[in-house]
Amino acid sequence: MTLTKERDRDPLIDVPTSAAVRLRLHRVLQEAKKLRILLRTASQIERIDSAKLEGRTDG
Repeated sequence: MTLTKERDRDPLIDVPTSAAVRLRLHRVLQEAKKLRILLRTASQIERIDSAKLEGRTDG
């Protein structure tokens, strides 16, 4: 059994189809949307927590 070196491989064999690229892009965009929602939620929680802490120190 002969192992091929990286430089001996044909790069055209490993090129994904356009459908596979579109599917991957779609999944990446969905994940980015979820992450934006999580980031927005985390920011809102931080603002609420900060407001609560400021309210406690003022009283």
